[in-house]
Amino acid sequence: MKHNASLLGFTKPKRRKTIPIKDVLLELSKFKEIKMFVYPTVPDIIASSVITSKLLSRDIRVAVKAKPLITMDDIKNEVVLTLGLPLNESTVRTLNKYAKGGYLIGLCDHKLKTREKELPFLKCINHETPLAIIVWQMLKETYDYLDYMLTLSSIIAHNFFRYPKLMSEEIFLNECVSKDILDKIKGLRIAGANHKPIVEVLTYSLIPFLFGITGSYVEAEKFLCDHGIHDLRTKLIEHDPVKIKEIVKDLLNIINKVKENAWKIEDLIGDTYGLKKKVSETISDSLELSLVLDIIVETYGMEKSVFMKEHFSPLIKIYEPEYFATIRK
Repeated sequence: MKHNASLLGFTKPKRRKTIPIKDVLLELSKFKEIKMFVYPTVPDIIASSVITSKLLSRDIRVAVKAKPLITMDDIKNEVVLTLGLPLNESTVRTLNKYAKGGYLIGLCDHKLKTREKELPFLKCINHETPLAIIVWQMLKETYDYLDYMLTLSSIIAHNFFRYPKLMSEEIFLNECVSKDILDKIKGLRIAGANHKPIVEVLTYSLIPFLFGITGSYVEAEKFLCDHGIHDLRTKLIEHDPVKIKEIVKDLLNIINKVKENAWKIEDLIGDTYGLKKKVSETISDSLELSLVLDIIVETYGMEKSVFMKEHFSPLIKIYEPEYFATIRK
């Protein structure tokens, strides 16, 4: 079934028109239901929850499929929104034939990428840039506190739970600091390191995995005692720089036992970002939050997690203890 070229049409318009995403959301609001396809990874699922909340706030029913590709069997004359999926000209032809219209954000092949400027319904992304950054750039005027938390967690998950390095990611982090959402201090880049006793930080460190220490309070205590730390209630940043340097060096050696040179010194120490407003009694920084949201997506389910913003606090309350309990097993 062919459809007329329009803001949300998949056919090529007679003349190019640049469409900001807020106009797309406005047009999508004219429909009662949208079918959303999200690439099935933790970062993309978390990022998609921001857009989902915007659609739900406009009283739009959202049906979700978490899958790596779209086929003609997936589309039955619906409005389609894709997030993070691989896209090519065949995808566009399929949607033009079987969908009412929609908006595509995804990984375009080279041929489709060259046509991006002609197609107002298309936003191409690359493997390096997180989907969450694209969502933030498009929707930041509408962002609330939870949108920032979800975007932050998605970016960190995209970077395999390390602090990001891209310029666009640093701009996002700086915006969070300027809006008093995060605090920025130099420290150990392990979840909870600036806010919790170092023995707990080492025991519960999942990424990086501390070979022989992670999951064992006894081994964490032994490591610290071997380095002259006997007051286990202290935080690492409370010790003198020489001792901190020695501990970081030895931790780096332990981490790289799993895979040689997998971590560099700059991965382990540098700028860290704490939460100005805690989302729970236990989660204190952006790394911890991202790791807990990863557990939610993996355990609660990908398609249900697309709606996590609507159930954020209850989900954190349920799955946060599971995260810490899993590490101690």
